[in-house]
Amino acid sequence: MSTIKPSNESFTAQPSLFGKIMVYLSFVLIFPIILFIVSRNNFLRLQQSIEETASDIDVQLKRRFDLLTKLVDATKGYMKFEKVH
Repeated sequence: MSTIKPSNESFTAQPSLFGKIMVYLSFVLIFPIILFIVSRNNFLRLQQSIEETASDIDVQLKRRFDLLTKLVDATKGYMKFEKVH
């Protein structure tokens, strides 16, 4: 019986052409997809911020209108009070 002696030579793995193509193709396809997802999330975040700001402005305008209406009513009431006295 013969025994196989392990060799101390080092071998470097050589990727196949198909493997190289798959790696490059995955980078070419995955990078734009990731870029699209990041951009879309950023745009959605900005859109949400714009909607929140517009809502805050609407709330402030409604409060202002309500306060001005109350002020006009109070002024009219005081004018009636002044006419009586």
